[in-house]
Amino acid sequence: MEGFWQVIAHLLGDYVFQNHWMAVEKTNRWFPAFLHAVFYTGCFALIFGLSYALIIIGVTHALIDRYRLATYWTRFWGVG
Repeated sequence: MEGFWQVIAHLLGDYVFQNHWMAVEKTNRWFPAFLHAVFYTGCFALIFGLSYALIIIGVTHALIDRYRLATYWTRFWGVG
């Protein structure tokens, strides 16, 4: 059941609480990427409570979005 709530937190953080400005600018500037990561991580905090894992979730999400790392990952595996 925990996996279900992780998916819910992910969907809320990446789609419900990310506005157009964040989505467009997060790959160009650090502030929108940071702000989006805070909202994204906040969804996990609301569902699972505070823990040190939130630091890893927030930092990795900011890096993935800022540098478009998911694009490189999908190209590497030939699915993007």
